[in-house]
Amino acid sequence: MKAKDKRGTSPLPKKRSRLVSILAKAFLSTCPPPLKSKFEFKNTAEAAKKNAHLLLHFKGNLQDAIDADGNSCLSPSTEFRQLEFIQPLLDLHEDGQKLVDIVSQGVSYPMRSDIDYTEELRISDVKAAIAQGNNKSTSGHDKLIQSKYKTEVERGWMMPIPLQAINAIEGLGITPIGIANQTTLNDKGEVIGKKRITHDCSRPGASGYSINNRVDEIGLEECRFGLCLLRILYQIHQLRVENPTTRILLSKFDFDAAYRRLHVLLKMALLCTTIVGPFAYLLFRLPFGSSPAAGCFSLLSEYVVDLAQALVEDISWCPSQLRSKMADSIPPMEPATDKPFGIARELSVNIHAKEISFDCYIDDMIVVCLMVKDNVQRALNAIPLILDSLFRPIMSEEPVERNPILSVDKLLAEGRLEEMKKTLGWIIDTRSLILYHPSVNSKLLVLEIDSMLNLFKKKMPIDRKKLECLIGKLNNIAFLMPEGRFFLNRLRFRHRVSIRQGQNKLFDEMEGADLLLWRKISIILREDASEFALGGFFAIGDHGFAWRFELPLDLQGIFSLNLLEFIAAFWTMKTPAELIRCINSLNIVDSTNALSWMVKNNHRPDLQPLHDEVARRFGLTLFETNSKADGRHLAGDRNKVSDSLSRDTHMPSSILIQQLRNHPDTKKIMPKFFDIYHQNEASLCSWLREMAQKDTKVKPSQKRRIPSKLATVGVKNDPFLQNRSSKDRFEQSDYIESYMYMYRFNYFGTKPGGGTIGRDRLSQSISHIAARFTNEGFNNPTHDRSGNRKASITKQLKAYNDLDPAVERQHALPASVFEFLYKDKSCYLNSAIGELTAGALFYAMRSCEYSSTEGNPKTKLLTLGDFFFYKKGKLINTNRQSADNVKIIFRTQKSGVKDEPAVRGKAPKNHSLCPVHIWAKIVDRVWSYKGSTDETPINTILVNDEPRLIKASTVRLTIRRAVLTLGEANLGIKASKIPLTNQYRKYTHPLSPTHNGPLPLAVGASSFSHGLAESNLYARSVIGMTKRSTVSHLSSGHTDQQSHFGNAS
Repeated sequence: MKAKDKRGTSPLPKKRSRLVSILAKAFLSTCPPPLKSKFEFKNTAEAAKKNAHLLLHFKGNLQDAIDADGNSCLSPSTEFRQLEFIQPLLDLHEDGQKLVDIVSQGVSYPMRSDIDYTEELRISDVKAAIAQGNNKSTSGHDKLIQSKYKTEVERGWMMPIPLQAINAIEGLGITPIGIANQTTLNDKGEVIGKKRITHDCSRPGASGYSINNRVDEIGLEECRFGLCLLRILYQIHQLRVENPTTRILLSKFDFDAAYRRLHVLLKMALLCTTIVGPFAYLLFRLPFGSSPAAGCFSLLSEYVVDLAQALVEDISWCPSQLRSKMADSIPPMEPATDKPFGIARELSVNIHAKEISFDCYIDDMIVVCLMVKDNVQRALNAIPLILDSLFRPIMSEEPVERNPILSVDKLLAEGRLEEMKKTLGWIIDTRSLILYHPSVNSKLLVLEIDSMLNLFKKKMPIDRKKLECLIGKLNNIAFLMPEGRFFLNRLRFRHRVSIRQGQNKLFDEMEGADLLLWRKISIILREDASEFALGGFFAIGDHGFAWRFELPLDLQGIFSLNLLEFIAAFWTMKTPAELIRCINSLNIVDSTNALSWMVKNNHRPDLQPLHDEVARRFGLTLFETNSKADGRHLAGDRNKVSDSLSRDTHMPSSILIQQLRNHPDTKKIMPKFFDIYHQNEASLCSWLREMAQKDTKVKPSQKRRIPSKLATVGVKNDPFLQNRSSKDRFEQSDYIESYMYMYRFNYFGTKPGGGTIGRDRLSQSISHIAARFTNEGFNNPTHDRSGNRKASITKQLKAYNDLDPAVERQHALPASVFEFLYKDKSCYLNSAIGELTAGALFYAMRSCEYSSTEGNPKTKLLTLGDFFFYKKGKLINTNRQSADNVKIIFRTQKSGVKDEPAVRGKAPKNHSLCPVHIWAKIVDRVWSYKGSTDETPINTILVNDEPRLIKASTVRLTIRRAVLTLGEANLGIKASKIPLTNQYRKYTHPLSPTHNGPLPLAVGASSFSHGLAESNLYARSVIGMTKRSTVSHLSSGHTDQQSHFGNAS
């Protein structure tokens, strides 16, 4: 019987197709190691002199010197596999010959034939460039330039020579460098700068010529951004039309150091020589700033995605049999969500939607994948396989530093298949079919417009470069709203005039109006409601206007919470609409926005007249004031200011504003000026009473007040909490005990009397209350004079504890998972993680003790100096596998304990997991790395001859993969529930999923002489044991005792 193809019903071919055969031959080809160059790639004076001496030996002819250098990093083909293997692959494409020329000779620029650039012109341009120096933007950035150039030299992309030697090199030209200033926002919302070195190939020399104005623009390769994004969006849309309820996933691949992967034809490369300090640097790779660079590199990237498209559609390719190890670094696919799928309408044009499609823009390669059949594996493996087949793999002995063609860090950050991904400067949500402009980019764009408006208002000359940058960004926004391009015409005219006349001009009134039009945005109004109050606010510039209103008792319980939120939305919009008129308002409430409320409202007016009344008032106000409501929605968790306005009506306005300004959740979003107004309370109350009279079926009912989380005024602002006016009758502890009773029976919850609160949560709650007193200089109200918790409070908590049900413990992680990880040798990283997790198991380590975590954990990461191996009681530093015991010193722990030792003995010979052997293997491996010391972290791993630290997040992903492989149903554990900080104390038990008896996993627990009691040692294979072994010293006399752990806690 013929095998069936997983992608359809057609039978699998008996042999590979021509494409797959050629690809496999290239992928499996053996590459000869590159030769060490005679030139020196170090950013030092000695290296520069040596390079100049070699060039003088060849009489300044760099081409002869490179030819004599052989197959070194200066050879144009050094980045690729041998041409005999990859040329058949390149010949499959229409641009194959161009790519063959690039691989064998380097990138060539199409130069204008009508320009006679003589040797005299070249020499005059070199002299002028030396005299003029680099661009002014480089001033003050010497350290940045030196750091970047050091990297480029050490990777063989540049070569330094003394400045005095440039006249001896044939065909050399000087290109100035500049610093491109880019901006972004940090975590605090502050604007910070980013710097990047560029080659200014457009600055003319004394001859009036530059590299870019000598390039023939007709001969440039076409490179258009907008079409790539459009193609991707059309593919997603048509896939959703044909598959309304199937996930559409996105992935992204980036070349590592993209431009520097391609050599430039030597006579072109020499023109991009740069000068920094006493050295001139010859750049052999594709530079930033040359006009042909983007198009030339696109030849390669477009070829890769075209070949990937053909490969995924080739049924003879099996990703499990022919794949690159680079794909192992891609994180697992994003889990599905419950968010509803967007509805796609039929297009007016016919588009063929592919289940997997590839596209690219310069060095960004984007994958669109419909999650059906085996599409995921094909989509993720195609590009890594093709790149691994084209580019030379990393050798064990590279003469210069070199990274893989796909960066591991970028694969971890962007390679994962997701439904929402930042792509080409936009955020694409394939599930909702929404295209977002990133909030950070929007904020920066507004700041740039404000900067230009400031120049217009002060009648100051414009900055041409900044204006050009702003026009480009606004043109990008116009991708979504093409009519906006009309309002860029005058700005482009102003930019052209400034360039033509060589001076910065002023904005005229019409150009200023265009800038103001781009800056004009909706007035965002936020409002909220509780069962007993309403509130809202809006901001105009630096001024915030707020209101709040507490419902009288006769109006409480009359209106539903949903209706109260819509009333709050209308009342917040009413004031600015009547005062300003012609506004575009966005009313935000917790669950939706005001316009969506009206659109989705399906209430029957005859049965629910109040909803109809509010909707009519809202629509009438918009009509009378020539305003409109926006249909967008912002997340409700940002509504904390309006939430406080609608709940904290018991607090005076001045104190509430102070709280909003000081609270960490709201202080960043508060305007510079903020006031709460009460002028319209009477008219609002009157209108609400009129509506209440129309619905006589509902009777008033007093609602319980639930303050917001911001309503903490502090002990110093409340005399009652200081126990000044209540001494005569009650003590503070009486109120604490009453509070515990009320909290115990959930009187502060949404349903008073429903459910009970446990003893531990009660104790924690009153501890927080007591801490507020002590932090503000008052006595602890829960303690007696001796400093102990008062007896009445202790008895009350004990009584609650006796009534509380047993605590449901979290599921444990079976030891079979750790055995699976330990045996996984599929790649170097997985092997290292398996060893670390298995070793950590015996010591119940926290994740921050054996892997790198974010922040600054109190517990210190273990280093090589923390491990000691003993054989027959003597410390050994060689042949650690033969040791009887391993001791680890835990230097600093979360609990404050320092230098705590823990000892483990050797396991029986028939057990695969032995703490001594495991840690000996890890320590030997890390010590084998060049430059390792006692301070080298134990989670160090060598990636491309460069030490890296294994992160806790990577360990978590690996453990999750193992759980998914072994089967969640078999293990009884959800992979998604495994936390980032995998603490063995909580998540390990020694039962395998198929073994109900004691797991044959043994840990040696040794006893020692010199009066050291055996009870001081704790065998800690099982998480749940909370004390580490305590050993003062080791002696020569010892015996091994094996501890078999069954189903114990």
